[in-house]
Amino acid sequence: MRMFKQYFTVRFVTVIDRLSSRSHVFQGLALDKKNQYEESEKAYDAATKIKGDDALAWQGLITLYEKQAGQKLNEYHNAAIHLAELFMEEYVD
Repeated sequence: MRMFKQYFTVRFVTVIDRLSSRSHVFQGLALDKKNQYEESEKAYDAATKIKGDDALAWQGLITLYEKQAGQKLNEYHNAAIHLAELFMEEYVD
């Protein structure tokens, strides 16, 4: 029941603030916990489109893809490289 409330709270916030990458990340996490992987991926993807340097969104995608036992290898690869590039930019400068 708690996760149900959390999902709808996050969903409500996302509807109110569609331009918040963080609300999409939390929506992705809630959907992931409900094993709704396709919808979770859409939420994380929306977050990366709003804010391309949101490391939490990329980490969420990577975690999601890891749970899918190799079904999304190309997507996993792309997300992992993007996250690595973000960290490299942050620490190399």
